[in-house]
Amino acid sequence: MTEVVLSALVVVHNEEAQLADCLELLNFADELVVVLDKCTDGSKVIAEEFNARLVEGAWEIEGHRRNAGLESCRGAWILEVDADERASPDLGREICSAIKGLNDGYFLLPFDNYIGNRLVQYGWGGSWGVSAAPRLSAKSV
Repeated sequence: MTEVVLSALVVVHNEEAQLADCLELLNFADELVVVLDKCTDGSKVIAEEFNARLVEGAWEIEGHRRNAGLESCRGAWILEVDADERASPDLGREICSAIKGLNDGYFLLPFDNYIGNRLVQYGWGGSWGVSAAPRLSAKSV
């Protein structure tokens, strides 16, 4: 069995409209883990098409479903991505390079905020929204 260095974790609730686009860009990860929280749409079928490890259930608290996903990841490093987010190929290469040889730690990943297709640069999202978050961490952290 090949060593799993990087797991990509996506937690979803009825995200069939965007899940395939998200998972397709995570092809740099050694493993995809998709948490299906009370899904009633085609999210499960889409995740299966990408050979994702599936965790199915119903959680009332967001932290509990996230923790279920984190526990299911086999990788030494875990990248957390929302279904409406896209990891560019450049980001994938940078992540793989950054974690090479590291045993622990975490990285803040910057991201842009959009309303629809419009990038929010000023006001909410630009000034007050989150512009980076700890989305890449060693499983040991």
